[in-house]
Amino acid sequence: MTAPGSIVDALFRAIEEREDGAPRSHLGASAIGDHCARKLWYQFRWWFFGGGFDGRMLRLFRRGHVEEGMIGDDLANIPGVTIHLVDPNTGRQWQFTDPDMPAFAGSMDGVIKGIPEDPDNWHVLEVKTANAKSFAAVKKHGVEKHQPRHFAQMQMYMDWSGLPRALYLVVCKNDDHIYQEIVEYQPAAVAVYRETARYILESSEPPIGISSTPDWWECKFCPALEVCHYDAPPKPTCRTCQNIEPQLTNGGNKWTCNTHGVELNTDGQREGCTLYRCTDKRFESLRIVA
Repeated sequence: MTAPGSIVDALFRAIEEREDGAPRSHLGASAIGDHCARKLWYQFRWWFFGGGFDGRMLRLFRRGHVEEGMIGDDLANIPGVTIHLVDPNTGRQWQFTDPDMPAFAGSMDGVIKGIPEDPDNWHVLEVKTANAKSFAAVKKHGVEKHQPRHFAQMQMYMDWSGLPRALYLVVCKNDDHIYQEIVEYQPAAVAVYRETARYILESSEPPIGISSTPDWWECKFCPALEVCHYDAPPKPTCRTCQNIEPQLTNGGNKWTCNTHGVELNTDGQREGCTLYRCTDKRFESLRIVA
């Protein structure tokens, strides 16, 4: 346990303060494989900000991002392997948006060609880290069963990029062992994920949750726990306001304020206005202070 007032305590608090918790504007491919559509809806509609993680956990998550670059450097040193962690056309991370639902999007780790298992074809590259327990489980059961979110993420990247296979690499943070798996494109699975995304984007009400009891193991650690099970009010932004009209399918990606008659960008949606009225009538007294 970290002693209050110590340098380590100060380090973790500094990380927490730097994390603004601002929600992403889109429904992420990295989340669409989650078991609970209700959580995804609350997250996308900004009923809560951030994941409620402390500085230690935030630092742990950051280590996973650092690993991507390290693995990329190591893979690039293998004779015959070509790897791109950024899109050569843009110089930035690979980014995709669904053509029919532009609010459904994701950022891919990279692409790789020349691996011994299939040297002639490009693969989506997905790099993750795991503790020893999770590493053993994915090694035993495979990514589709143990990490359905990772599996869904790769399926969407394969769909959007047109690549038929993905290379999944998991680094064990305890001893640096690496698990590998070749994942094949599954059109039927993609159809399910896209249907889930459409349902979340088009729904004006939260879907039924994975459990009606807050002590269910997936609920106990969910960032939506307070709003889902304990009737906590949402963050007052335009996305939780009665006056907003989203158009997020059939090629649209618009949030229109019917009060002011304007289309709002992401910053405008976060800022809101004093005419805010919560979509949930239990919280009609909530207001945004100018």
